[in-house]
Amino acid sequence: MPALAGLPGIAGIRAEAGTRRSAILADARPRLAWVDAAKGVGIILVVAGHVLGGLIDADVVPGHDWFRPGLLAIYLFHMPLFFLLSGLFVPARIDRGKGRFLKEVGKGVVWPYFLWGAMQTFVAYLASSYTNIPIHDFWPELGKMFTQPPAQFWFLYGLLLAQLLALIVVPLVGASGFFLLSLALYCLDLNALPAVFDTTSRMLPFFALGIWLGRAPMLMTPAPPVSRLMTLGLAVLALLAIWLSCRLTMAEVDFTDLRTLAITRLAWGWPHALTALLGLSAAMALTFHLPHRLRAVLRYLGSRSMAIFVLHIMVIAGTRIVLVKLFHFDDPVILAILLTTLGVGAPLLAAEVARRLGWQRILAL
Repeated sequence: MPALAGLPGIAGIRAEAGTRRSAILADARPRLAWVDAAKGVGIILVVAGHVLGGLIDADVVPGHDWFRPGLLAIYLFHMPLFFLLSGLFVPARIDRGKGRFLKEVGKGVVWPYFLWGAMQTFVAYLASSYTNIPIHDFWPELGKMFTQPPAQFWFLYGLLLAQLLALIVVPLVGASGFFLLSLALYCLDLNALPAVFDTTSRMLPFFALGIWLGRAPMLMTPAPPVSRLMTLGLAVLALLAIWLSCRLTMAEVDFTDLRTLAITRLAWGWPHALTALLGLSAAMALTFHLPHRLRAVLRYLGSRSMAIFVLHIMVIAGTRIVLVKLFHFDDPVILAILLTTLGVGAPLLAAEVARRLGWQRILAL
């Protein structure tokens, strides 16, 4: 019997059902364990880096110490790692449509940026007499969020810029074309624009590389075929590259009085691009071969990385202020260990409470 006019036939119904089933399966696809584990490694380094930076800027550590080289070593590759991991899933998200893409960006990037960026700014304003970077006028500072992200929230701002650019460019020129564009922007002098644009341009090639790798079937699997020997080789090369980058930088620059911002700018210069690539490659490869229990812990941290990211500065800064300025405790090594532990643990506890109360979505945790 022919199909009724204006209604799909059996074949059309089956095709439509198949399409819907494929979309549902695509949305329900399991998380890649190694990506979560790599995010776990990255978020620990983010917290540790901000702990070291806070102690340096608070003049808790002496001029000749391991804190500044340690901070440089972390910053050489940990943010490139996050940008690459963020780029991996962009191709699949673009394929699901621009509307869906923008909705996900709004929920996953824009909302936590404004919610927690404003909250952190308010807390910093209340504690301005104790913080490393005091805030004297709350409302003007809050208004700056549109062009000057507060503290660590530059990452979400830069990620928003990178994703919107990818949404426009990748469908036109593909992943390879977007990578070439990212290299061109990396080489441009963007100092005339707000600082976050220049910083994002430094990270954009790694984000673009993630987009390109996101089309690689061998990588986007639960167990990419990377041998232990290859992982060991990458780890050795990464450690050597990081050591050389630190030694060469310290030979050219006096680290005695450098603050965190200056060290960050040194780490993200183009001479260290290869070091960043080796470091993030080794970090990802190591997650393929870690013991099961350690990998499970890192996967858990990676799955809660947003909660740790948006909350850790308030935790570590508040605890540092109490210990150093009120109780006059100034052992930098013990402080570094304690603050890193709290910077990871306290946000995890907050995230679990939010999940039990059903507030995790509204709080972006």
